[in-house]
Amino acid sequence: MEIHGAEGHIVGTSFWGVDEEKFVTRIKRSGQRVRRRHHEVQQEIVTPKPSTTDDFKTKSTRHERPVRDVVERLPKKSGPIGARFEIALAPALMAISRIGSDHPKSLTSIAGPLTHNGVSFRDVNQDEFSDCHFLSGLVSWAECDPTIVSRLIKQRDENHSTVTLHNKKMEPVELDIDHRKLVRGVRAHGEDEGAIELWPLIIENAFMQLKGNPERIDYGWADKSLECLTGRPYSRVFLHNPDKHPAQIDEIWRILLARSHATEKKPDAWECKLTSPAAATSQYLRKSRFTRFIRLRGTNKKIAPRHAYAIVGLGENAELGRYVVLHDQRGRVRHLENNGTVRLSMAEFLQQYRWLHVSREPW
Repeated sequence: MEIHGAEGHIVGTSFWGVDEEKFVTRIKRSGQRVRRRHHEVQQEIVTPKPSTTDDFKTKSTRHERPVRDVVERLPKKSGPIGARFEIALAPALMAISRIGSDHPKSLTSIAGPLTHNGVSFRDVNQDEFSDCHFLSGLVSWAECDPTIVSRLIKQRDENHSTVTLHNKKMEPVELDIDHRKLVRGVRAHGEDEGAIELWPLIIENAFMQLKGNPERIDYGWADKSLECLTGRPYSRVFLHNPDKHPAQIDEIWRILLARSHATEKKPDAWECKLTSPAAATSQYLRKSRFTRFIRLRGTNKKIAPRHAYAIVGLGENAELGRYVVLHDQRGRVRHLENNGTVRLSMAEFLQQYRWLHVSREPW
């Protein structure tokens, strides 16, 4: 007797006088045990759901088990399949490691003004969440237009604000934010040391409220987040290797130049800001799977793989030729050189990045 599974694949055969009914029952029970164990692992590891916010602050919850104890209970695999298995569980394991007595996603009350000494793109400091796709657009827009705070945030009183974002249909949505119940994601410290500025934290909390859950803001496309911020259509342009497609260097340069203030050009060197926010996502390399930064050959410049960077300007000089100015919003948190701002020539830019997120029409 043959037992057929999905698509007609044979999963078992009765032979050597084994009772057919017992054989079928054994196969079914084995599958039930596997499915039940898989469900337990999913419930315990992938989607931990404490009952209340106070559970985050208790020290004796089952969610605070060290990550290594959880990994030991998972199936042991090796080789490429095992590597993919670890990558698939990386977000879940990172979430477990963040849950504890000082969980960053717990509610907190922070007192302070919206801005301090004006608005700067260095005010946005990504800390705990993996929402670089959203913060990169916020950083780029803050550099393009310092009036972003007055356009997005309307402060009703000392503890309440209304933030205007856009849904998937790019329709404006007003979101009420209580300053006494903020979820800590970005650091509420501006460009000046010790100065507290709430505007990045309030906008990030509004984005969480729009998505419905703080967990849903982790990972995404920068062009979709830019549409959520600006309410204008954005495009995602694939960047080819300049060694194989050298003609794309001029094409991408024209796209960026049309969205910049490149009017007062100097004969030897010039640099300008963009008129519309833009972002770029660095490439994913197999060798950089567990690497925080990749150092460009022959330079001191470091690029984080699988990370969205804000484009804050472009220019031209004798040393780099035509170049792009990018900013890593984690620069101050991770103590990067120049607080995360790096200048790359167009060839370096196309070699290290794979996606460009720009507005479909220049502003």
